[in-house]
Amino acid sequence: MKRRVAFLTRAGKIEIRKQEMPELCEGEVLIRVRSVGICGSDISYYTKGETGLGRLDFPHILGHECAGDVVRTGGEDRRLQPGDRVAVEPGVGCGICDYCRTGRYNLCESMAFMSSAIKRPGGEGGMAEYIVRPTQYVYPIPDTMSYEQAALAEPVSVAIHAMRRSGIRPGQSAAILGCGPIAGCILLVLSACGVSRIYMTDIDETRVRKMKGLGASETYLVKGKEPESLRALLPEEVDVVFDTTCQEDACNASLSWIKKGGVLTLVGVPTGYRMLDLQTLFVREQSIITTFRYANTYPTAIRLMEGGRLHPEALVSHRFPFEKAGEAMEKAAAREPDVMKVMIAL
Repeated sequence: MKRRVAFLTRAGKIEIRKQEMPELCEGEVLIRVRSVGICGSDISYYTKGETGLGRLDFPHILGHECAGDVVRTGGEDRRLQPGDRVAVEPGVGCGICDYCRTGRYNLCESMAFMSSAIKRPGGEGGMAEYIVRPTQYVYPIPDTMSYEQAALAEPVSVAIHAMRRSGIRPGQSAAILGCGPIAGCILLVLSACGVSRIYMTDIDETRVRKMKGLGASETYLVKGKEPESLRALLPEEVDVVFDTTCQEDACNASLSWIKKGGVLTLVGVPTGYRMLDLQTLFVREQSIITTFRYANTYPTAIRLMEGGRLHPEALVSHRFPFEKAGEAMEKAAAREPDVMKVMIAL
């Protein structure tokens, strides 16, 4: 038996090929993939063959937001059975280092992350009919949850981790720099968890309108605005700012939005160096928190969606069948105003 795989054979080129089925070992599960989301890192790999964290060797399988059905388990597994519908967490820690043993496995030096350019066993991407994953990183989902929702547990996990790292509490207020898919997930997670006022900014009018429709308290189009005018943009000071843009001017302007003692939480992955107004941070005793992926978030993401408090599928703008994976990547990479989250169905 063979499987179909969407290989990235060079920058900008996806080819669907047939390949031998992956080998199943003890403690692993074979999954028939049903839904895959396209992430910003997938787009960077597709267009440039690299991200700030590494360069690809071709051919390469993209995709780390995925869900599907259990086909077979390796050895005895009482938690997962053939036919189970599941969400797949893409990052696998070594399990024995201090980071893994203290629950911060996202920082594991030996992390094998699906589709990452840092090639380690277990890092194969999810744009394939069948994949093999360690059972401990596979989570059953209820029949009421779609495969698409389950695949979106990955970007939702980024938002949950950012929320936890920031320390924000119900009833507090927040601002989000950017109105892309991750920013949208942060909006939805904060709203579901009781954050009362959420302000959002972007340079794209279509995305700003989208976030207003998804429940942002106020949205602001900031294209062309001078830094001085940005500082006075919000009607109030907020407890936490979440940055998904990695833009220096935006981050510095947002320090004026944060209350004394508040937090700037960096969620977007930066490249190179950024200059921040350390004097403002110092005299206002503000904190900077960084976030890297997530850990111990999938059960929470699934519970929030199962309970009807979270609907990340509202962020999906385009859907493609597996046969058109190349077109899906092109659409996502074009970054047109109406493109938010692109999903592939198998």
